[in-house]
Amino acid sequence: MAELTTGLIDNDPISGIRETTIFTVKVSNDDTVEVIVQIIGYFTSGTAKIIYVQEVFVLAAGEVATRNYFANLDAFEFQFTTSSNAVEISAWGKDIAGNLVAAHRVLPAELDPLSTEVISGATGAAGATGATGAAGAAGATGATGATGAIGPTGSVGQSGELVTNGGMETFTDGVPNGWSTTTPGLVAQNTDGGTIYSGDSTVSIAAGGTLSQTVLVLPGLFYTLGFNAMSFGSAGFTATVTFNPGAIPGAAIAILNGNSSVSAYSYYSVITSAAPISAVSATITFTVDAAASSPLLVDAVSFGTQ
Repeated sequence: MAELTTGLIDNDPISGIRETTIFTVKVSNDDTVEVIVQIIGYFTSGTAKIIYVQEVFVLAAGEVATRNYFANLDAFEFQFTTSSNAVEISAWGKDIAGNLVAAHRVLPAELDPLSTEVISGATGAAGATGATGAAGAAGATGATGATGAIGPTGSVGQSGELVTNGGMETFTDGVPNGWSTTTPGLVAQNTDGGTIYSGDSTVSIAAGGTLSQTVLVLPGLFYTLGFNAMSFGSAGFTATVTFNPGAIPGAAIAILNGNSSVSAYSYYSVITSAAPISAVSATITFTVDAAASSPLLVDAVSFGTQ
């Protein structure tokens, strides 16, 4: 097994423009058996590293996979775990015009071994200290002091699955119940048993199609979006989370045409930034590239707190 990292890549704006906006990763399985590959991407927020890309997929012997990830960030890092040491990984940045950014190129020999580390979240604020009890009377055993005052109760958290009909099992007029679309003619129910991830159906989104759902959220919390997707024509697509009101970006997964899974479903996930203090809801949106040659199949969508 190999565990590798690009190390932290600085991408500060120059004259207001960052050099790299897309980070391309190429994975080549040089082994004689299939391997499992995990890719995790981080961006920095202050002194913390926050996960925004998490993908696991299988590569057949001799197969090569290319992934393109959003990287219009001040600094980012990608870590790779493979089930075999016979896997070659290279990566490079691309600017807004698609040109290679030489400073952000990482060849296989330039990847560093990944040391074991624990990424800790921010420490919560300390609760109020209770009042000091009265000192016990002198003697063999002093009297028990009075109990300190009870501190204020913390705010209620949020747990459980927030998406309705994430398994895409029930539909009305071709649109999955609980979801909405601005392109009804491009969204349909798929019941072909050979192309369903789980259950009895999945949703098919054609080129230029969109599908979205809005759920309630609480300010200050981090949320995880996960789903399984495939396309026989390797359709490009984006999956975004925006916080409302204000349509504030929370997270995004961007896959270019030719880079989505064609032979089996791949699992995609991303962790949002903390919901803004004004946030009351979040909108999950899938958009398929207008130039895609075949529909995108999406199933088993989940969204919940960390």
